[in-house]
This record gives sequence, structure tokens and C-alpha cells, in this order.
Amino acid sequence: MLITNMGFYGQAMGNLESKGIRARERRLLYMLEVDARVRLAALSSTLKISKEACRQKIAKMEKGAVAGYQTIINLPKIGVESFRVYVALSCKREERQAMLDFLMQSKKIWWVLETNGEWDFDFVVWAGGNWEFWLFWKEFYGKFGDIIKNCRINTYTELVFLPRTFLVRSEREDSRGIRRYDAKQRISLDKKEMLLLSDIAFRGRDSFAEISKRTRLSIAYVSQTMRKLEKQGVILGYRALIDRNYLGLDYYKADVRLSSTSKLKALEEYVLGEPFAIYIDNVIGGSSFEFDFLAVSSDHAKEILDSVRAICGSSLNHLEFFQILGEFKLAHFPPQISARAL
Repeated sequence: MLITNMGFYGQAMGNLESKGIRARERRLLYMLEVDARVRLAALSSTLKISKEACRQKIAKMEKGAVAGYQTIINLPKIGVESFRVYVALSCKREERQAMLDFLMQSKKIWWVLETNGEWDFDFVVWAGGNWEFWLFWKEFYGKFGDIIKNCRINTYTELVFLPRTFLVRSEREDSRGIRRYDAKQRISLDKKEMLLLSDIAFRGRDSFAEISKRTRLSIAYVSQTMRKLEKQGVILGYRALIDRNYLGLDYYKADVRLSSTSKLKALEEYVLGEPFAIYIDNVIGGSSFEFDFLAVSSDHAKEILDSVRAICGSSLNHLEFFQILGEFKLAHFPPQISARAL
């Protein structure tokens, strides 16, 4: 299988070494990303250091490489859909900033990215369905339609989270750390369950006692409900949010359009095996296959894209890609839902 060559891998590891992130620290980061709630005993046993040494390393990571701990919540399963919007602008700097300020302040927006290439911004909207999204879009376009040169709107059907296996230079031999969210079967949650999800969305590693103190829910309720939501597929897992800027890596998105579906399986297998791939995006109205990846340089990104071209061959109609220049906003649970839970 074609995967990142040792030259680029070595360059990436050199960047990590310069930050004091050596083999043991990389293994720690990987374990926290696969399961942020992993016990200190398990970390200690794997890393062959004391629990106290693990605590100290984690505390140090939290000042640099680890930006937080996400509880991966299967939002479509509880009736929250995500609509992705690409916009290309033709405007003055102050008009661009006004649009960005609107997106930052809106409780409907959970992700805002600045990009290069054909699009200027990529943002994702939370909505309970098409009508709710249309109300948002009507307001947004009413304010900024005059500066929008082009746009593309897609609905997420599935988002696949891939662990950063480049940290340990291993292929994804099992499904640990790979999470897929979708809306195959929706369920209803009560206010207490919504309150709990809202609290742990960005605090996925906190103890049951800490969660109980903040929410005023009993420790027994917190532990039992979290386990129940895991079994129901509402909570897909817990992961460390690793700061790719701190690691010296660039972020790219690739949209692949194919003339047939014959290469889809091979393409997905390649992305699942590529250590620097981080997401697979399945959307309605988008390309045949979309994925996100990290790269140590533009040459590294080119190598990954060339691998895609080689796999697709004559089936490739178009390969669109762009670099993420900045990430302005990333939320993990809709505040309008959590407010109703209170």
C-alpha cells in the first residue's frame, strides 16, 4: 500500500523531537487520542514509567500538544444535522471581517476554517433539519449575499475520525480510535442526559466526581449514563485534541470526483492506511470521496495527492484540494440544545 515515505516521516518526527516529544511521549499522545479516558495504570504499564511520571507528562502535554479532550458525540443520532458551507468572497477587508465576526458569534456555527484556493472559508452549521438550516441561511445570505462570489452547501451523512497513527508509525490494524458518526437510528434524550453531554463535550478526560460536581448530578448517575450512552452509540469515544500547529504540521482537505465507483474501495483503504489522514467526510451533494490530512510540507502533501491520482487512474475526473490557513472556531455541542437542557 502507498503510504507516506520515510523521508517525510523522519522530518515530522524531527519536528516533534525539537519540542521534546520523543517516542514515549508520542505513544502517550496516541493512547490519549485513541481513548482520552484511559487509566493511568494502563498508561504506566505501556510506557513503563510510574503513574506520577505519567501525570507529569500529561500535564506538560496540556501546555503544548494537547488542546483539550473531546467527547465524540454522535449528534445526528440525537437529531442534530451538520451542513457544510464553502464560500468564495469578493469584498473589502472590513466586509470579510464582518462576516467572520457573525460566524464566530452565531450559536448555530460549530466549525469555521479559513482556506486558500477556490474557497475563502469553510464553516459548518448545526440545525435540526433542512428548514432550520434554511432559516439560518436566509439570515446569513441576507447579510452577506452581496459579497459572496460563489458557495457550495453539503449535508454531512457520516464523519469518520481517524487516529494520528504517524505518532507511533503503525498502520491501523484494528478499529480502535476509528469512530464513525451517522444517523442510522435516532434516539431521544431527556434534559439530564443533554446536560451531561453538554458538560463533557470538551472535558472528555474528567473524572466522574468532577463532572458530578459541575452538573449537580450524582456520581452514580454520571457513570451509569455515560456507559449507557456509549452502548447506544451516542458517545462514540473520547480523544485528546492534538494541536497540529504545535507539532509543525499543515492541514489539507481533498475532494475526489470519480467517473465510476470502481476505485472507491481502494481509495478508502489507502486513506485508512495513510498515517497522516485524519478524517473521511461523507456528504450529500459533494465529491465522490473526501478526506482531510496533515502534512509536514507542501511536497509531503503533493506526495499524498499523487498517491490518490495513482490509485484512481483513469477514473479520476477532478481532484480539488486546499490548505487550511486558520481554524477560528471549533465547538463540540450545540449551545442552543444545552441551554434547553438547563
